[in-house]
Amino acid sequence: MGMSLVPAVAVRAAAALLATACLAACAQSGETGSAGETGSAGGSGRAGPSIAALVARAALPPCPRTVGRAPSGGLPDVVLSCLGDGPRVRMAGLRGPAVVNLWASWCAPCRREMPELEALRARAGNRLIVLGVVTDDERRDALDAAGGLGVHYASALDTEGQVRRRLGFPGPPVTLFLDASGHVAHRIVGPVPPLPELKILVARHLGVTL
Repeated sequence: MGMSLVPAVAVRAAAALLATACLAACAQSGETGSAGETGSAGGSGRAGPSIAALVARAALPPCPRTVGRAPSGGLPDVVLSCLGDGPRVRMAGLRGPAVVNLWASWCAPCRREMPELEALRARAGNRLIVLGVVTDDERRDALDAAGGLGVHYASALDTEGQVRRRLGFPGPPVTLFLDASGHVAHRIVGPVPPLPELKILVARHLGVTL
């Protein structure tokens, strides 16, 4: 009876060692964890492009510098990182004339409207600020979307949707027209219209003729 216990103990010990070895092998291959910032979105284990490479591909200008007190009727007083290179953005310190667009890479209407905003940026030059606010999204995904769509206006990074929540919007896209005092002069909930109508709205609410 005592002799038959020895093989059973040995079998259990061997099984425990085998399970430990399997877990170690899985952890080394990355199959038990989620893809990190340098991994691909699909979790295939292949390394994706670096953040620096995505920033270079997107070719985004620096975010605008912001100064001054927070005006009543302006943007929420939150500070956001720049999606590309450039200073952090204190949203309440932004002064217009500016068109501020809340967008996300996962938002299909956002993707459809972004070429119109890019056309507005190209047309306006230094007469108007066009600033995106990446909303409830990750930097890697937003950079990949901006580069893929060929849009070259600066964006601030709001991964937690602070601006959206404080203004009471359920989600993007939302576009805000900001005057020289920092007040929200007009808002569009949903996609922006085509460029010709967008130019009319900029002239009407911000006094900038394009």
